[in-house]
Amino acid sequence: MKRSAVGLALSCLLAACGGAGDAGTPKETADQFVARANAELEKSAHENSMVSWVQLTYITPDTEALAAISSDRIRTDYSRLLGEAKAYEGQKLSPDATRSILLLKLDQDAPAPEDPKKRAEMSEIEARMATTYGTGKYCPKGPESCRNYDQLAEVMAKSRKPDELLDAWSGWHSVGASMRKDYQRFVELANEGAKTLGYKDLGELWRAGYDMPPADFEKETERL
Repeated sequence: MKRSAVGLALSCLLAACGGAGDAGTPKETADQFVARANAELEKSAHENSMVSWVQLTYITPDTEALAAISSDRIRTDYSRLLGEAKAYEGQKLSPDATRSILLLKLDQDAPAPEDPKKRAEMSEIEARMATTYGTGKYCPKGPESCRNYDQLAEVMAKSRKPDELLDAWSGWHSVGASMRKDYQRFVELANEGAKTLGYKDLGELWRAGYDMPPADFEKETERL
């Protein structure tokens, strides 16, 4: 009996046709997958670094939009590769492959949700916050008194006057306050992304990167 197109498509979804053989086993060995993943991420990460530098050096609506597109692209790469890595769960892997697949999970400071729309939203928020941070100014006494981050950071580095230090510190925090809504949403999305990787939230994912379970890391931190 011939299999229907729907039945064939469903079988493909269940067996991950794009990266698996007829028996549901990966077409690549784990070591081959890791090598390919590293090469792909090296390329997209390099592009993202260049675009981010341009945005922070020449802050315009266009560079902000390009930064969001580039960030979304690398997040999409991570999401796809993490999905492909699931094919190796439960298999006996080389130590290098085991660690590389773990680091693929831990490599993102803020992993995105699997939903493409939420992933794009997260990248747009990140680019917008970078613009706000880069263009922010503290103006305590009108336009002529405005100081940006670099100028306030110089005060923090060199001044030994408590009043000046407090003014610079609190002044920059007033700039950050304008990002509150964006930042809260960014954290929500990052926590959702961490959950897709098997962690309770983003904090647990961060604490998982020290060659010990997150709970043990917390205990060791307290001990130290």
